Amino acid sequence: MNLTAWLLVAVLLSAAVGLTWHVTRHRVTRGRRRSLTAAAHGRAMEALAPAMLERRGFEIIAEQVDCRYEFLVEGEPHEATLRADMIATRGGKRYVVEIKTGKAGKATHRGTRRQLLEYALYYDVDAVLLLDADRDAIFEVEFPAEPIRDSRMKFVAGLCVGAAVMGALWILLG
Repeated sequence: MNLTAWLLVAVLLSAAVGLTWHVTRHRVTRGRRRSLTAAAHGRAMEALAPAMLERRGFEIIAEQVDCRYEFLVEGEPHEATLRADMIATRGGKRYVVEIKTGKAGKATHRGTRRQLLEYALYYDVDAVLLLDADRDAIFEVEFPAEPIRDSRMKFVAGLCVGAAVMGALWILLG
């Protein structure tokens, strides 16, 4: 290979490395900017949340309320701390309020649902509220005391018993 070919390869390789570095840097910067923008939006909406609640007759009792609880792993105690956005009252009921924006503003969002479930278990309140700040909407979220799978199992067991009784009657009367 002559000198011109080597120089061409070196220039092309340098250009490829430079372009790769530039694209990677741009993606990281754009992702960081998007993340910062989402966080800023969340903080701005959180600042508007008390007014959204008060317009609907809620009284804000406290903001950024910590709740500590203990759980066991292989019998060994561990502690966790929850931090709810607000505690509010209305009509003699106490609520723990979580403020969300974007996709997390839906109670069906996995992380939001799990967070609300923890709140329902450990805060001393009558109900859990999810404030979707983007949509200016409040949802009371309830978790049934009995898991759905138990209800389904009872239904299936009932069907089996019913089928067995019908089969026995068919044989006896048949």
